[in-house]
Amino acid sequence: MEETLTTTQIAARLAISERTAQRWIAQKKLPARLLKNGRYVVSSDDLKALEPTYTEQAIESRLIELESRIQALSARVGELEKQPATGAPVRTLRPAPVPYNSAARNETGIPSARSFAEAHSVTRWRMEGQIKAGAFTATPVVVNSAGRIVPSLNQEQQAAAIRHWDSIGLEYTRCANCPHTAKTV
Repeated sequence: MEETLTTTQIAARLAISERTAQRWIAQKKLPARLLKNGRYVVSSDDLKALEPTYTEQAIESRLIELESRIQALSARVGELEKQPATGAPVRTLRPAPVPYNSAARNETGIPSARSFAEAHSVTRWRMEGQIKAGAFTATPVVVNSAGRIVPSLNQEQQAAAIRHWDSIGLEYTRCANCPHTAKTV
């Protein structure tokens, strides 16, 4: 017995819309029989005869569409490459620097190495590593009655830190007191 397919089944089998299957029947691309209920059915043999042609046409039309899109995108890339760059270069955003004020200073009046680093958008770990590596020195200062010792930077040490950062090309935020040059008496 011959298998017959409705337009819905044809659409599912060929991955097309049902409307496309109906259009093919109306254009006589696909031979069909009209049933009493007003629906069309197509012989599976007739559909099999159409499948290779449809598949080739579908692939060809898709390739043509994709090539057209590639050409359009290539043209757009060419246009964008010809345009001058606008705005500043993209840079990594850093949090706003901590205000460099007397509140960040200890009882001796010199800032801790950590607050100095934060005021210049440098991580405390980088600052501690540079002090341990001997890039510059810090003064140990007792900051509370429990005897907690905090590395702090006097004016000369601050200037040494800035010079070191400049020499290694470290990006840091300059504060109002930069470049922290040591005062000569």
